[in-house]
Amino acid sequence: MASYTPNLNLLMKDPVADEADTFNIETMLNQNWEKIDRQVLLAMAAAAAYDAGTTYRKGDFCSRGGLLHRANQDIAQPEAWTAGHWTDISITDVIRGLTAADVGAAPGGFGFGDAIQEIAAASAEESYETYCAKVDAVLDAMPDKTAKLVRAYPPAVYGNAGTTLSLLYKSDANYAVLSNIGSADMWLCGWRMFKHRYPSSSSPSVWFPFEWEHPPMQLGVEYRTTERWQEAPVYAKLVNFGAAPNSASSSIAHNIENFQQCAGLHGTLGGANLIGHSGVVSIDVNAKTITIETNRDLSKSSVLVLIRYTKTTD
Repeated sequence: MASYTPNLNLLMKDPVADEADTFNIETMLNQNWEKIDRQVLLAMAAAAAYDAGTTYRKGDFCSRGGLLHRANQDIAQPEAWTAGHWTDISITDVIRGLTAADVGAAPGGFGFGDAIQEIAAASAEESYETYCAKVDAVLDAMPDKTAKLVRAYPPAVYGNAGTTLSLLYKSDANYAVLSNIGSADMWLCGWRMFKHRYPSSSSPSVWFPFEWEHPPMQLGVEYRTTERWQEAPVYAKLVNFGAAPNSASSSIAHNIENFQQCAGLHGTLGGANLIGHSGVVSIDVNAKTITIETNRDLSKSSVLVLIRYTKTTD
């Protein structure tokens, strides 16, 4: 059978015992909402009953006759209740008048539901330094130790990303991170820019080079990644080796500048895994070339080699 809540006396139907009852909008919904409306208003405003012996400022609240009222002018002298000096208030009026500070919400532009600011390169040819200056301008308006969602389009993704979402975090004037967290173009998801003092904690802060968390791995393109090998940044490049050798050793130039050390190899031979293939005797990568040796004719299969490496310039 139906019951009532202990505080506001709201009607509650039992879903089993009362399942055959006809739904009554007035008693089951409207009357409950009216009770909640009155009580929430009083609680939100913490309004005391109207006191004819005190003064009020414009915007002050009071309760009278079970309703909430707000002063529409300063009442500088105590007076008997004067209806013209007060406006009846509904819960909608109160909610619309709340500011972010009133409810502990994030400032404008920092919360979900706000318009998301765009930080976009003017073209793919725009310099990284120019784009970093645009990010700095946004950071200048942010309080320390705050983060906000932005639509960021650095030169590296210009013209390739549709709707993309990134998180911009500011620790202080010297430390910040801009990290992509999603894109309508899935193959462009996952890149990062970060700024901190370098080379020491007393040095001026600088933006480090653009880095990929999940590089799209287009053929022949070098990607600096967020990975590290013995504290050095790791780069990645997918190289088209061409046809595999025929029971021989063959080399091609990988065209990587300032190559220092190989930090990992992956690849395909036709539709098979290049690494560990029974027909592959060895794979070698040095500062200039990739060399593959085979023990049988594999020339009908093409080879792609993914090299991860460090550079002498870091």
